[in-house]
Amino acid sequence: MGKRQRRRKRERANKHQSQQRATAPQPIIWEFPEDAPRIRVLIEHDAPEDAQRISVLYWEVKGDGTWARTVSSIGVTSNVGAVAAAHAHAVLLNCPCMNCSEPISVINRSWANKVGGKYLDAEAPSYLCGDCTAIQRREETERQQRLSEQKRVEQERAQEESERTKRLIADVIKDEDAKNEPTGPLKVENPLSLALYVALINYATSNPGKTIPSLTSVGPMGWTGAGEQDRELLLALYCTGLLAIAPDSPTQAFVLRMTTASPSFPQTSRGASSVVWLPRRNVPRKSGTPSRRSRDPRGPQRVMPSQL
Repeated sequence: MGKRQRRRKRERANKHQSQQRATAPQPIIWEFPEDAPRIRVLIEHDAPEDAQRISVLYWEVKGDGTWARTVSSIGVTSNVGAVAAAHAHAVLLNCPCMNCSEPISVINRSWANKVGGKYLDAEAPSYLCGDCTAIQRREETERQQRLSEQKRVEQERAQEESERTKRLIADVIKDEDAKNEPTGPLKVENPLSLALYVALINYATSNPGKTIPSLTSVGPMGWTGAGEQDRELLLALYCTGLLAIAPDSPTQAFVLRMTTASPSFPQTSRGASSVVWLPRRNVPRKSGTPSRRSRDPRGPQRVMPSQL
């Protein structure tokens, strides 16, 4: 297509648009004050004559920009405002939009004075025109939708990661169950470890079917009155094979190794605080010491710390 053809096409399009504008109903326009307009009133082309009259009286301003009359002097206040808002709106010619600099439209006097001040000539640095307001609301809605979608995706990802970690921890617990229980006499170098183990066995005996609660659940005093010391003793018992990690241990008792992407129980004081325990065998005794079962015909009895 040559330049002449493109020019003729544009001319036909412009002519068509002009004809459409000419045939479209045009609003009835009033401007006040007449010598230096501050407000332009646009009344619907098919508004009843009484509504047109009320709208003109409602929006008319004096030369200084104040209202030409009170609303009550026109008629019943609520009715006048409703009729004017239903059939007309005003444009504040001296109050540009902060975004596009186009005059701001208002639907009632209260809003007009809020935007343009008492004399309808104040600049509106914090107000937007109708089009920019709609754009801003649409952008805010889209932003909120994006945030909601991002939050949903993050929640799903966190849920999947949590379920994955739980499965991996379950595998670790299975590994704990697969460990062979220690056999034969065990050498417990620290007598405090043995004393703590006796206390744990007594707890397990008094609460059959229950696991040994974590130090976090027991409280800062721990089992022996020294929580910090108990953590070290628990780790020593775990390393010796007298304690095992219970399946209901919380996920924070484990750490995820980035190299292997699998969780492990950190053998540190911090990890020992959250672990729920299971005893793996009876209280160890020194080699050559007869068991209570062989000495007491009444059968097994609870072992008290005083009996160590």
